[in-house]
Amino acid sequence: MTDHSSYEPEADELDFFNGPDDTERQCGPFALNPDNYHSSLANAAYMSNSQFNSWMSCAARTYAEQAGTEPEPPENIFIGGQFAHTEILEPARLPQWMKDNPGVKKPIEWTHADLKDMAVGAGIDLTGAKSSKDKTIERLEENNFKIPRPKLRFATAFKWAPRALSGFVRQPAFMDRIRRGRPEVIVTFKLGNVWWKAKIDNLRIDDQEFDDIKFMANFESGWIREDGKRRPVDWEKAHNYPQQMAVYQFGILQQEGVLCAPNLLGSSKEDPPDVDWIKYTYQEELDALVAGVAERLPEVMDWKLGKVEAPRCGQCGYCRRTKILTEPYEPRPM
Repeated sequence: MTDHSSYEPEADELDFFNGPDDTERQCGPFALNPDNYHSSLANAAYMSNSQFNSWMSCAARTYAEQAGTEPEPPENIFIGGQFAHTEILEPARLPQWMKDNPGVKKPIEWTHADLKDMAVGAGIDLTGAKSSKDKTIERLEENNFKIPRPKLRFATAFKWAPRALSGFVRQPAFMDRIRRGRPEVIVTFKLGNVWWKAKIDNLRIDDQEFDDIKFMANFESGWIREDGKRRPVDWEKAHNYPQQMAVYQFGILQQEGVLCAPNLLGSSKEDPPDVDWIKYTYQEELDALVAGVAERLPEVMDWKLGKVEAPRCGQCGYCRRTKILTEPYEPRPM
């Protein structure tokens, strides 16, 4: 693989890259762990593939999010993915994770009919207390009946999770790879002389492979825009996943010293769920994607560090919401 380290920071940027201690560190500006990996401090000190894509999508919006003047995108998709990944990769951590994220499941409210059935089962006379739910509850309490806690169900935003998980776990090939790997491995590395971070879903060093788990709405073809034109592409290219896999491979090689082939293991949120498995074996293409990231990185770092005004994409919600017109548009005559 090519060593993509062409970007050299200027003197006034060195504190940003080096952190408080100017000595050489293999782990980057500071050590990352599961608790601080997604923190604002980590996102400021490290670049990541998702952050890079955000800068490329709309630099102005990303800069506003970094500055705290624009709220971060809704967390439901992120939290749902975290739940599904924890269920598959680290099931022992799931009970504590659920306690830390109580919004994923919500209690089902007991209906009036449920409460009356409880009274009948306990032999409690509801004469004069059947007309309303509140009166039925009052009669139950008068008879020292302890109403059980309502059952929990997935909140609306997360109802897809058990369905998509069922599609994933019924694939013996997927689960075999999960059992042979190390889950949620944090890697830190330099790309273009900038510190990056990545979290590898499932690293299989002995197999010289790694796996990234995707839960998709579906696996239908998507679209990308090139030279002002839209063209259809496979679902994984529509989401720019080949670049993610190339950057992750580059980071693993730096940290672990092993060139690992990337795999996408996917399950859809449909009913019933679909599954897909993609393995990237064209090394020249992966190297070219990393080179493309390194080529754009100086421009992105200028935006991130505030050295150059971050441009607006003109199409996202942030750009529409903050748009200020100062003069009319004058179309050319027909």
